[in-house]
Amino acid sequence: MTQLRLQVNGITLIGARNADGYLQCTEIRVILDTGETTSIRGLGSIFGGSVLMNWVDEDHNVWQDVRPVEDLRVHSTL
Repeated sequence: MTQLRLQVNGITLIGARNADGYLQCTEIRVILDTGETTSIRGLGSIFGGSVLMNWVDEDHNVWQDVRPVEDLRVHSTL
């Protein structure tokens, strides 16, 4: 595997080429005051001990963050 692509809600997320590994996951977020939940989908490219995550939510917002690979290893393909 040399690249991964995720299509969600009309948005296409593309992982970095030739990463050490890839993952995709879903995260549920809860607003504590109201109990309202939202679901986000993510695609990650693993480089060493870090995962460069690309996220998309139900409103088509897209953003990135970096997380330790150990936090997401269960979702990864190395």
